[in-house]
Amino acid sequence: MFFKSKKPAKVALVLGGGGARGMAHIGVLKVFERENIPIDMIVGTSAGALFGGMYCQLQNARSVEERLAELVKSDIYEESGLKKVIKKQEDENFFDQLTTRLKERIVVNMAYSREGIVKHIRLRKVIDFLLPDQRIETCKIPFFAVAVDMIGAKEMVFGEGSIRTAVDASSSLPGYFAPVEYNGKLLVDGAVLQVVPVPAAKELGADFVIAVNVSQELEENPVLDNVIKIIFRSSAITGNRYNKTLLNDADVVLRPQIGHLHWSEFEHYEEAIAKGEQIAMMALPIIRKKLHGYRRKKLNLRQNIDETLIEVKNAG
Repeated sequence: MFFKSKKPAKVALVLGGGGARGMAHIGVLKVFERENIPIDMIVGTSAGALFGGMYCQLQNARSVEERLAELVKSDIYEESGLKKVIKKQEDENFFDQLTTRLKERIVVNMAYSREGIVKHIRLRKVIDFLLPDQRIETCKIPFFAVAVDMIGAKEMVFGEGSIRTAVDASSSLPGYFAPVEYNGKLLVDGAVLQVVPVPAAKELGADFVIAVNVSQELEENPVLDNVIKIIFRSSAITGNRYNKTLLNDADVVLRPQIGHLHWSEFEHYEEAIAKGEQIAMMALPIIRKKLHGYRRKKLNLRQNIDETLIEVKNAG
């Protein structure tokens, strides 16, 4: 379990979205827990909200890993359909997969009459299996999940209420799953606006942000041989540039090298967790130095972006 800092500065661990690649967050949590890195809040989007929420409930990274392993071996995982997702190329992401399915006539027909091409109950069963239905405000480690309101066109940050509902909303990929209706809002995956929710952490009062980015890098030399691929490539370029801008406000950014992992491959949790542990161990000296300097006020961490943003990458 993390110990919470008694100093005025608030340290936020910010966990980004990325489907199965988000399992690397567990490895980061294991190292931070073992090394007593002080964390005052956890802020997550999508998979980051799921695994961050699990940790804030269980307060033990090993327990989070064990619960995930139980899921992968369960009937609920079999029934989720994740194993049936077509994996045509290593760099395929949520939106590439959605494009593939939309090419099929039956899915196109469904798209006119349904809010999502996959039944939302499948996602909810996974969430219910992993998360006891606890109120967020009762977590001993402050936890926040970021979703996006499709009607209001802005972020919604859950800091209270049902943790299952919060994670469900934060993980509802638009088009793939139906939006979550909540207090007159239609909520979808927080990655629509904040793949790695650094701005949300800042709004919540974080002074020092450690961000974990598990999103994929842009594919090099993509084959752009049809209209759909060109449209999605354009969207990916915009999203990638926007995400980098958001990360500039983090003090340390960890980027596990797991871009080869398909978003649906949760059965590869051991590999993803190991990558998370590896990058966290590499980052420890930097994190400790920055935290020490910040609290001693010997370093002006926001004087220059090139000095404040230290991105740590591990070997592929």
